[in-house]
Amino acid sequence: MSDSEQDEQRQEYNRLIMNNEERTDDLKLEQNKVETALDEVQQYLHHDFQQLNQSDLHLNVDEQRENDQLQLKFQHYFHDFHEQVSHDSHTQLRNLDDEREELYQKRGHLS
Repeated sequence: MSDSEQDEQRQEYNRLIMNNEERTDDLKLEQNKVETALDEVQQYLHHDFQQLNQSDLHLNVDEQRENDQLQLKFQHYFHDFHEQVSHDSHTQLRNLDDEREELYQKRGHLS
């Protein structure tokens, strides 16, 4: 391979590495946005359940139990969803890291 061909190949690897780094940054940003939005909704619902439980409404025992069970369901749902988002993001980030490492190695093998 001639020097100019190697330079072109090296530039292509540099472009691919930069693209990979941008995708990594975008994924991290989106993950933070999703987690923040999820936390805000969870806090909002928690606050509403607290207000409902402390309101002047006199709930009977069955209604109170139903509200408590519903709140627990929401808490479990948000916890599970948060875990899934975290797991998926970490998997995608690991894949991007592996791809980037492979590109570095290929670029390093050019003479």
